[in-house]
Amino acid sequence: MVVTWPFINAMQEEYFFAEAHYKLDAFWKNAGVPNLDLWPVIAAANEPDLTINAWDAHPNERANDLAAAQVGPWLKAHIE
Repeated sequence: MVVTWPFINAMQEEYFFAEAHYKLDAFWKNAGVPNLDLWPVIAAANEPDLTINAWDAHPNERANDLAAAQVGPWLKAHIE
């Protein structure tokens, strides 16, 4: 199972890495591997400050909360 994170610091109206997400999704589907892409979740939140700070693009606590709300139930559904 795979969870794909977007580049949170690049979340703009035109997400530069969209094509990479589409390709990864197709790859995992062809391989028969369940994949959860968090790009739609992060984009739908429409929150400007989801990184740790201007110099560290890792997801902050709020971004991790958004992800956990999706990943937890998704894992549970696939493990059971």
